[in-house]
Amino acid sequence: MSIASYFTGVISYLGMQLLLDFIYGQSFEYAENLIYLTATSFLFIVIPLYLFIHYLLLHFNRSYFWLRTLIFIFVGIIPTFIAFFLMGFMMYTSSFFKTTIMIPFYAFFAGTAIVFSIGCWANNMKALKLTI
Repeated sequence: MSIASYFTGVISYLGMQLLLDFIYGQSFEYAENLIYLTATSFLFIVIPLYLFIHYLLLHFNRSYFWLRTLIFIFVGIIPTFIAFFLMGFMMYTSSFFKTTIMIPFYAFFAGTAIVFSIGCWANNMKALKLTI
């Protein structure tokens, strides 16, 4: 589930970069460093946070697909900032949040959130069938 969600994020990132290239003529500035910039934060931050949120929602009997997906997407902001820290950006301003450099990373972590949420939902359905 986590490997599929990671590579969905990579595809989402590259797709958003292609779209921005088409619209704005922006080049692929950080695509060659994508694995370096995202793999560490995905492995050590995103997966533990996603699993923590998933089990927290299960504990409170709030295992709604859309709620979990929206929380996962919102949590994706944290590793986005870590990726920018690794790229050397130290100062965040209000305009920084909507730059064309940041948008593909949002797409990356939104893609991982959707696929990870689908995996959690499928796991819940499988668990429900086993208990019935």
